[in-house]
Amino acid sequence: MRGLFCLLLPVLAFANPPLTDDAESLHIVNLNLDFKPGWTLQLHSRVRTFENMSSFNQFRAGPILMVQLKPKLLGLAGYYFIDQNRRVVYQDFHVHRVWMGAQVRAVSRPMWTMDARSITERFISSEFADYFRFRNRLMVNGNGNGNGKKWLPFISAEVLRQQTIWYGRFTVGMQYRPRRGVLTSLGYEYRPSPIGSPSHILATMIQFERLRRIPPHID
Repeated sequence: MRGLFCLLLPVLAFANPPLTDDAESLHIVNLNLDFKPGWTLQLHSRVRTFENMSSFNQFRAGPILMVQLKPKLLGLAGYYFIDQNRRVVYQDFHVHRVWMGAQVRAVSRPMWTMDARSITERFISSEFADYFRFRNRLMVNGNGNGNGKKWLPFISAEVLRQQTIWYGRFTVGMQYRPRRGVLTSLGYEYRPSPIGSPSHILATMIQFERLRRIPPHID
């Protein structure tokens, strides 16, 4: 458990709660296609609400390519088309987000595993000057270890650098596998914003996948 507390330190260091926080929801649907050994194409989509879950905030969709470079090393690359809604004025604008990086299985134990991920993102839009964002995350997953457990916990902490601003994120929740080829999760995320109030997010996910397993990717 000491290791889990260490995961929280980057988030606690960069989180500076203002007077008003927001309650949001985030709903993810993924489809994983294993079209060759060691290569998985994930078709990713998500919808996000904000303003106490009363208003549409964002829709995004796009492909994610995951390549097993070594037994413990996963290469990642992706693209999202994003429809983003502005607060207060409720006007939509579009963002193109391109990213790539890698994920490493840092620790593997009978009851849990730890993955470290580092990626670089490029945000492109006519609404602002294009910019990069850098992300580094540690994620701990409960491990069923072949014993048939359907409910498994997860926890993660992430540090991000957007232009000159540093901030963090924290996520905790449970994964549930109702049957082979289907993975669901329910979680809570604390997400500070580099330019506004932080958010408390209720997140759900359903993922359809082939039987072959790869290290988990949850964005």
